[in-house]
Amino acid sequence: EDGEPLTFDDGRQGVRLDGLKPQVVDLETDRWSVDDCLVFDETSPEMATIIGNMFWQPDLPRPFGVLHRVDRPTYEDLLTEQVQSVIDQKGEGDLDALLRSGETWEMDE
Repeated sequence: EDGEPLTFDDGRQGVRLDGLKPQVVDLETDRWSVDDCLVFDETSPEMATIIGNMFWQPDLPRPFGVLHRVDRPTYEDLLTEQVQSVIDQKGEGDLDALLRSGETWEMDE
């Protein structure tokens, strides 16, 4: 979870960085503690790369969940903003007036 140290096996093992390489450490010995573990930051693209690559390493735990979160507007928000911008510039549209303007034709039986 975001902001939490990377631990697994009910907190008995953890993941620390040895340079840029993740390493499993035993937290039940006196050598390593939870303070030595990598703290997860879901907004870091660098950490997402490191964590994502753990999936393919047989000696490391497989990560699942949100690996990287980016705050940005949704497609719906951008579309709504674009439509509102056109309405602000050109005013409310009138579909009936649009359909009755310009070239028209009639169909005879």
